[in-house]
Amino acid sequence: FGTLCDLADGLLRSSDGPGSELGITLYEILFEEFAEPMQRQEIVGSLVTHVGSGVGVKPQEVDAALRVFCNIIDKKMAERNEGSSARSSNM
Repeated sequence: FGTLCDLADGLLRSSDGPGSELGITLYEILFEEFAEPMQRQEIVGSLVTHVGSGVGVKPQEVDAALRVFCNIIDKKMAERNEGSSARSSNM
């Protein structure tokens, strides 16, 4: 887990577009696959660090970290909506 987080961290800090995109995708996969609260807390903490460390210096790093947060939230909201519509149709 730690090695994968380090890899995602380095890729997200990358100044080239494809590397950063890969970092975004890897963070999203890590968040999905590692569901233990402590693991997810570490992932969120790393993303918060990216947001804080890039302000004014590396805006692309901030944007990439915020995109990860948005993508995770969008996916969780879609899952929640699917679950509630399935429950409604069963009634």
